[in-house]
Amino acid sequence: MSTLNVDAKHIPRSSSPFPNTPVTDKKGNEIKTVGYKRFGFDSEVPIDILRSLYLRPHYVATVSGDQEDSQVAQFVTGQFAEYQSKSIYHPQTQSISYTTLSRFPPVKLLPNSEKKRILVTGGAGFVGSHLVDRLMLLGHDVTVLDNFFTGSKTTVSHWVGHPNFEMVRHDVIEPFMIELEIYHLACPASPPHYQFNAVKTIKTSFMGTLNMLGLAKRTKARFLITSTSAKSSMCPYLHLKFLHTANTCGNSWGHVNPIGPRACYDEGKRVAETLTYGFHRQDGVDVRVARIFNTFGPRMNVFLPPQPYDGRVVSNFIIQALKGEDMTVYGDGQQTRSFQYIHDLVDGLISLMNSDETRPVNIGNQDEFTILKFAEHVRDIVEKVQKEDGTPLKPKNGTDRVNIIHGPMPTDDPQKRRPDTTRAKEVLQWEPKWTVEMGVEEMVRDDQLSLLLGPIGTVTRACIFVSCTLIRHSGVGFGVCHRLLVQLSQKSPPDASPEAQKHPIASPDDEISPFVPADGLTLILACRSAQRAETARTNLYKLIDKEIAKNCQARFVKRGECIRVRCGRKKEASCELPLPHKVNNLELSPRFPYITHLILNAGVGDFVGINWPLAIWEVCTRFKTAVTAPGFKIQGTGKMSDDGLGWVWQCNVFGHFVLARALREMLAHNPFSSSRVLWTTSLEGRPSFFPGIDDYQLVSASHSYEASKYESELVACALDELESERNNGVRHLAVHPGVFSIRFHFAARSNSGVGQARLFGSKHHPIQTYKAAISVVHVALVSLAILPSLTTFGATNEKSGQPPEGVSGGNEKRSRAEDYSPVRYGAETNIFGTEYVGVQPVEGYEEHREVGRELVARCNRLYNAFEKKFKM
Repeated sequence: MSTLNVDAKHIPRSSSPFPNTPVTDKKGNEIKTVGYKRFGFDSEVPIDILRSLYLRPHYVATVSGDQEDSQVAQFVTGQFAEYQSKSIYHPQTQSISYTTLSRFPPVKLLPNSEKKRILVTGGAGFVGSHLVDRLMLLGHDVTVLDNFFTGSKTTVSHWVGHPNFEMVRHDVIEPFMIELEIYHLACPASPPHYQFNAVKTIKTSFMGTLNMLGLAKRTKARFLITSTSAKSSMCPYLHLKFLHTANTCGNSWGHVNPIGPRACYDEGKRVAETLTYGFHRQDGVDVRVARIFNTFGPRMNVFLPPQPYDGRVVSNFIIQALKGEDMTVYGDGQQTRSFQYIHDLVDGLISLMNSDETRPVNIGNQDEFTILKFAEHVRDIVEKVQKEDGTPLKPKNGTDRVNIIHGPMPTDDPQKRRPDTTRAKEVLQWEPKWTVEMGVEEMVRDDQLSLLLGPIGTVTRACIFVSCTLIRHSGVGFGVCHRLLVQLSQKSPPDASPEAQKHPIASPDDEISPFVPADGLTLILACRSAQRAETARTNLYKLIDKEIAKNCQARFVKRGECIRVRCGRKKEASCELPLPHKVNNLELSPRFPYITHLILNAGVGDFVGINWPLAIWEVCTRFKTAVTAPGFKIQGTGKMSDDGLGWVWQCNVFGHFVLARALREMLAHNPFSSSRVLWTTSLEGRPSFFPGIDDYQLVSASHSYEASKYESELVACALDELESERNNGVRHLAVHPGVFSIRFHFAARSNSGVGQARLFGSKHHPIQTYKAAISVVHVALVSLAILPSLTTFGATNEKSGQPPEGVSGGNEKRSRAEDYSPVRYGAETNIFGTEYVGVQPVEGYEEHREVGRELVARCNRLYNAFEKKFKM
């Protein structure tokens, strides 16, 4: 996760608000407005106001209290920043305050007879957000429909609250009822996005178009669909001399490989066009079809997990050059492309919508570049901008310039793509104004600020995989899910603050990254059956409705915009956690680009009864021990799983290891910070119960449950040390929930017994599973830089929350590998039952360090053996 200590003094003044050079068109004339007056429709708006909505000095300031640097304040109150919001990070409280717009941009005052009600699907995406800006400035009522898969609320946030604007989280593959003029843009357009879930891409093109056409039919609305240049392109393998006439006015039938990796997008657009004209001929729907060619501009994705770039050539080149990385040209670079700036595309779409033309129209720029030459142009422009702004970046290759390198040509990549825009010129009286060089320079400045600020304000989706045993509402896994949902429905979750710790940092360092609210949560539940997962989801919704509604009311948004929950269900007949082939059967990687957290909570014990005489004796003589770590539980021995492994060990240790290893690549792809694997252990896990490495599967152990929990701690610590040697290492952390109410602890279930335990000095009795989950949720959400440790927050501290003398409280950069401190984080309470997070050492770790590494090695060998077995 990028830090938020962006000092406005370091933001180039030449890029804020705008460069001093005027914007000129291809003929050298200054561009003062964009849009046209055509077909009885005036779409002209001032260019300065439009540019202020994306080329903005957006910043995040780090302040103490209400003090702001005078130069920082200029970026808020300046002429070109008056339509923007800001966010300020407060280091004392690890929180972010958001300031809404002081006023909206001026929009045209239209009489009701001229004002249109317009729906823009995909309106929070790259093209859609620019179209929304234009339509809003023209004074129309605009409704944005977006599922925020590739789009972000921040691209249109400057309109939220305006009486002419509505934004709805909605997936177009589901029907939507509203009456308006429809721009149908909803579909991912970058290769990593549309190839990530090919089936969903096809469904978006077909079912989304079907639903929107049905809406247009019912409401008699005019319908415009954006199609692809692939519909106007010939076979990519033909000789170049045959390609010069490929794009004749939009009349070409095109050529698409129906089984190639691009087919999900190209064929989806093909069937969408066919469907559109089917409704036009059969039902008389008034349709417009725009075939758009390579478009670029601000708001293209800079941060796109798991791939490092957007996947489209313009943004790839710009981001690589800005980062000082080598620019990758695929093939020999002699393939050609034509690029158009976003404002020209929006002009064309609005002109087409308001014309009488129902035939397909190509909207693109006829200026043609070889990819190699274009890469050289981008490199020159980036160097020019960095020189003007005084921010030159030393290339990572050690030379004075970034290199242009060559990679293998992607499958089905066309050799030539240049539009024939004759129809657009003749019928729409439209032609592009913006030069490619001017557009690239604007995009470079926008991307430079985006890289400087990091992924703040972009779509941040938490994807949390919870392995849990759900028994109605009693399991701690259910408590973890419940608490996560409640916390992540808030802008500043209390559990993400150091105040949730027993000894919180009194003054965190300014460089510490705070929690960034998740714009949507994917919660994947791995349960013993689909029925349990579905029941859990239903119960979770019931529990969080009131809390969510309260937070939503404070945020003035609908419930659906606060949080999304998807339950992935593991269908298992037995209660053993999965072997490698079973994890692969979950098919997570095609559906989710990354996982931010893996919470390993599921577990079992081979409990066969209670030693009642011993239980009574312990309660009478060692009451605190009896209700904290009882020794009167009788456990069986020798129980084996169907896979020939120790049953308790497979469920509590190896099954969790399998999940951590199988999902590691998805964990490593987290773009925001190091992903975290949380191993839920127990207060009862102690080295005295561990029988030794010879019986590591705990087949003969008389206390297999306690021993398995201690093994989990050893494995978690060993993996964390091993991961510290990797550049993008995943964190493995041990947590325990304290004592919570379950069947075996009859004494702990008594409120009077709990009160007595707390009076006797026990701090490990949260009892309710919601309170017990604080340790898991806090460690999952809080900045890694301010997790408590024994070094900085030991019990010997004289001043609560202050590090020992000579030790920095979180500012000291220590190597995980060189200064590793094995700890476990636990749920604790005070005498009144208020929960917080404490820290304890992993008992006996120094003498068992090598045992932990050996356990990891044996788990790896078993994993490989099972993987090989099921592949054969």
